Amino acid sequence: MKSFLYLIGGTSLAQLITIAASPLLSRIFSPTDFGTFAILTTVVYFLTAFSCLRLDFALLSSENFTELKWLLRKSLDILLVISLFIVFSVAVFYFFQKQYLEVLIFIPIMVFFSGLFNILNNLTLKLQLTNINAKSKVLQSGGGVLSQLILGLYQLGFKGMAIGQILGFIYSVTYLFQKNINFFKEIFKLNNTNYKISTYKRYILYDSVGAGFSVIANHLPTLFISAILGANFGGSYYMAYRVLMLPISVISISISQFISSKYFEWKINGVYHDNLKKILNFMSILVFIPSFLAIFILPDLFSYILGSNWALAGRIAAICIIWIAIKFIFDSLIITLSLDKGQKIALIFQIFLTFIRILSLWVGWKLNLDYFYIIKIFCYVSLFSYFSGILIISYVEKIRLYEFIENFLIGLVSYILIYISLEKLFFMYFLMFLIFLFWFLRLRTSVIIFKEVLR
Repeated sequence: MKSFLYLIGGTSLAQLITIAASPLLSRIFSPTDFGTFAILTTVVYFLTAFSCLRLDFALLSSENFTELKWLLRKSLDILLVISLFIVFSVAVFYFFQKQYLEVLIFIPIMVFFSGLFNILNNLTLKLQLTNINAKSKVLQSGGGVLSQLILGLYQLGFKGMAIGQILGFIYSVTYLFQKNINFFKEIFKLNNTNYKISTYKRYILYDSVGAGFSVIANHLPTLFISAILGANFGGSYYMAYRVLMLPISVISISISQFISSKYFEWKINGVYHDNLKKILNFMSILVFIPSFLAIFILPDLFSYILGSNWALAGRIAAICIIWIAIKFIFDSLIITLSLDKGQKIALIFQIFLTFIRILSLWVGWKLNLDYFYIIKIFCYVSLFSYFSGILIISYVEKIRLYEFIENFLIGLVSYILIYISLEKLFFMYFLMFLIFLFWFLRLRTSVIIFKEVLR
């Protein structure tokens, strides 16, 4: 349980820093800056998925220190080669196009440091150095946000956001390297081993491509929305998505990493599937009722906290929050497919997810629908797509979804009751109080069960 608390504590503090800085960042940088930065980070995240060919993720499944050292060395070698290839590709592109230099120059730098951060992050998880892992996340987030705020005062636009993010990675990578310096010395002492790169083809062929499509599924909608609806609308969508994902990804990332670290132990003890069921039930209780009720307050909340320029982002957030709640659960459990050698299934689903969500935007655009109708169609398709993903995971991992569906329906009924009582304020607030009390009691019981999983 201590290791999980370190993981969630570090992630929580890192995300809290970003959340706390959002009102300042939203006033320093414009929606257009956020839109351009979203395009840049989408390209970077996509390339980062291939930067180590997912051997950085294979570190978590290494069976001994020799294999761990070999994988670490190969990950670093591949990262360096691919980063240099990206530098060459960017140079060739600029040589022929003579434009976009202010964006292109950041791509190889951000990919390299992002890939290096992933390698060191997974190394500390494998070595059970969860306290160091937690501190590195705080350094990355805090250092990056502080740098963005300072650079934003110099009116650098999206370039200030990009440089700030790079500096955040540099702070964290430097710290992680110092803490693991002795381990790094060992990788250069490795003699010939029996390990071959072909042994890890599942990670290279399926995991890396699947991770790439995961990035596309998460970030390409932002690019597409910016392209067809304008940079201002795209920047507002990006801010809405960013704000909603920050708090729930705290738990999502921590649970995913915790499942990875406990996989072999749970399998040996025969509690793996039962623990996954408990985790699924806990997450569905945690998010559904608050998400449905948040629909009523998000538009005003965005305007009040982030400023009147972000009123559009608040309206978009209210439309998006339910599918993002389901995505939160999906993201927490998708790791199980990779752990159980289901990379091919995960890859096929990520391709489907990318195609169907982009298709929904394209169809809405072709029909010349109102912008908000396009977003609503996209959100409904996203909701059913991620729900399908949870169905696939439940089938592969033998998890029953009764409690999940029950918790979703409770949240939906809560929303309907509040919606009906909107014109009777006293009754509405009283009803909302009762719903939150009901949610708190259910959550408290679920937390007790969840603590058993953390032991």
